[in-house]
Amino acid sequence: MGGIFFVISQVGTAVTKNLRKVLPDDYDKETLWAAVQEGRVYIDESQKVSKEDIIKEVRKYVQQLKPLVTNRFANHVDDIWEKIFACDELMKLLMPSAKARKFKAFNKYNVMRIIGVLRNAGVYQANKDLDLVIQLEHTDKDNSYRCYIGKGIEQHHLQMELTKLTNKPFKSSGISQKL
Repeated sequence: MGGIFFVISQVGTAVTKNLRKVLPDDYDKETLWAAVQEGRVYIDESQKVSKEDIIKEVRKYVQQLKPLVTNRFANHVDDIWEKIFACDELMKLLMPSAKARKFKAFNKYNVMRIIGVLRNAGVYQANKDLDLVIQLEHTDKDNSYRCYIGKGIEQHHLQMELTKLTNKPFKSSGISQKL
């Protein structure tokens, strides 16, 4: 996701796809507000990424870790990820950054942080962070994502909730409703 792009047309001209980045020095809120009031500001919807698309991409990505799921969590790892997707605060962590250059489908750095917390809680069995990276990235070359596995989540309350999620007893219909 490249952020929200606004297109301001000249009075009486068609909207084109010639976009340029607006820098803070270029920003004149009075002019922008006048253009909004005149109906000349459009949002480029093609840059939007839906929550459902992000969930689909993250789900596909973490499914690659199935061979590393421990026996204790073999029947519950999908439920854990569904609870992660259902939590708005954790979902915000998965949203791609507007500044993302490499991977724009979702925030892979934060996915790695969550995977690290789940590994530490016993969901995934890996002797080294590199074992997880090899499974996910299909290469044994070092990359910038690997170091995020051991960092945990910066918001302590979210890290604690994620850890609690793995400690809750599982019901046959899924895990507890509250994260």
